[in-house]
Amino acid sequence: MFGGLTYKKPIDNALDPVKDMGLSIGLRNSYDKSMSLGICSGSTVFVCENLMMSGEIVVMRTHRGRILDELKGIIFNAIVNAEHKFETLNADAQLFKTRDCDDHMAYSTIGRLYGNGILRERQLPVVKKEWNKPTHDVFSEKTLWRLYNAGTEALKTTPPMLRMNKQIKLHEAFKTDFGIA
Repeated sequence: MFGGLTYKKPIDNALDPVKDMGLSIGLRNSYDKSMSLGICSGSTVFVCENLMMSGEIVVMRTHRGRILDELKGIIFNAIVNAEHKFETLNADAQLFKTRDCDDHMAYSTIGRLYGNGILRERQLPVVKKEWNKPTHDVFSEKTLWRLYNAGTEALKTTPPMLRMNKQIKLHEAFKTDFGIA
């Protein structure tokens, strides 16, 4: 069994980035104990048909002894940690939305993302296109939020086993480059 859930809370404030993001939880398990129980969580999770998982937080537990006795604690800890991570990401996104970004700043950032190995050469046209003419109307304002989402759109072409690591590096690069604590 495998699957994923994304929770989005209703937002009254149109500027709140949470409406664009959701807390996601992925899971996998087997009744016959042929694989370990896995739970992942974060703003983006991936559970592949081959049962590979990625997320900001990943918890694996083998089927030894009485896993059902530990399952509640595993799930509780994964959700509590995910909620904290999600709130941190939301606070960062709120700051990204308030910071203006012009073309010069955007292209400099894109160059650094490529130079630091976060973006690959074939992703450059995607991030440039998304910066110049975003696919989604919600990114119409030229802000760091628009540039950040252009980067995440480009990263969708990253192989699944590398994608989460690249997304984390993208986020860290934005926080470092733009002085977001």
